[in-house]
Amino acid sequence: MIIRKSDKKIEERQEMRGGVGNVVIEHVLPENEMCGAGRLYAKMIVPPGHSVGNHDHIHEREIYYILKGDAQGMDDGVSCTLSEGDVMITKNGGSHSIQNIGQGDLEVMALILFEADNE
Repeated sequence: MIIRKSDKKIEERQEMRGGVGNVVIEHVLPENEMCGAGRLYAKMIVPPGHSVGNHDHIHEREIYYILKGDAQGMDDGVSCTLSEGDVMITKNGGSHSIQNIGQGDLEVMALILFEADNE
């Protein structure tokens, strides 16, 4: 199976999760191709000064992998600075946010996986 760039769903969200500005989301896989393991695998592009607001994850976890840029993250109330190659994992019941504090676009791979019943 090949998914061409021209076939990917791309959306722009304003004030995502109560954040500032806009975020472009380029879906890598549609949810129906995630074999029931999760609901999102996408690249987010966050312009300078823009953000994804603080939000919870219930019965799931979200992993952010920083591809490019510098960010200020908040993970369960703990502030952190993130840069290329860093990973932030927000576990079941946790909350997080991320803001681009760099001069160029922040590029983040986002993966949301469902929690197993025993976790």
